[in-house]
Amino acid sequence: MRAWLTVLLLLLGPAAAVAGAGAGQEGRVTTGLALPSPVLGRPIPYAIYEPPAGGPLPVLYLLHGLGGNERDWLSAGGLALTLDAEIAAGRVPPLAVVLPMGRDSWYVDDPDGAGPVHRAFTTDLVDAAERRHGIGGCRAARAVGGLSMGGYGAVLAALARPDAYAAAISLSGSIFAEMADGAPARPVHMFGRVFGDPFDRRRFNAWNVFVRLAAAPDPAALPAFWLQAGDDDFPAILDGTVRFHQALRRAGTASELRIDDGGHAWPTWARDIVPALRWLGTRLAPCR
Repeated sequence: MRAWLTVLLLLLGPAAAVAGAGAGQEGRVTTGLALPSPVLGRPIPYAIYEPPAGGPLPVLYLLHGLGGNERDWLSAGGLALTLDAEIAAGRVPPLAVVLPMGRDSWYVDDPDGAGPVHRAFTTDLVDAAERRHGIGGCRAARAVGGLSMGGYGAVLAALARPDAYAAAISLSGSIFAEMADGAPARPVHMFGRVFGDPFDRRRFNAWNVFVRLAAAPDPAALPAFWLQAGDDDFPAILDGTVRFHQALRRAGTASELRIDDGGHAWPTWARDIVPALRWLGTRLAPCR
């Protein structure tokens, strides 16, 4: 049933489509939605998974990777099926998942390109989604996560708004060290023009998560982090994930690290989201 509905959603294109309504233990998946963003000056497209259970729900904002969109976690990642099974078995408490479209913005504020995406996602997106769907509503009921570029974006959001998120998940996060002046340049084509054209090290470092962690006024008050990557992932991602975990631990911030089998690909992320969700379930609760 779910497979047939997934095909139907893809055929429907940008129009809002709903799957799972009235299907027993299946959650409700709605695509083709958009939220207003005064900060961006344009709507933010998104999809949402809502579990069969009613009542106040915690929420996970789950970000896509480079070249992706708001449907990736549902189509390539099988997220709805995973959540249905985990919630039905009681391994993950009921929670909503908001899947926004971030384009290739790297989830930063880019005055020369995508605009203030970081600011919009940490303010407008959260406020509008939670008002519309009656989810989240407080730090204890809110988390942010993502894969690859989205893993970096999730860590960035958690560092910027520790008052807003109780937990953060990074799967194969593009977590890279600061670029020192005079150091050999790394390949930067993946960033497009987000950090300047030509690439500007200072602009990159201003958004670097290691730099931002070092500047955090109270690292112990940051959200708890779950960092995971496959052992066949890109060396820079493996190195950055391990080093960031170590930096968090040294700062006194709660962090869990998992390195397991797999590469930088959907089979790894579709599998690794499961333990991440189980971990997350113990750290979120509906607002009182």
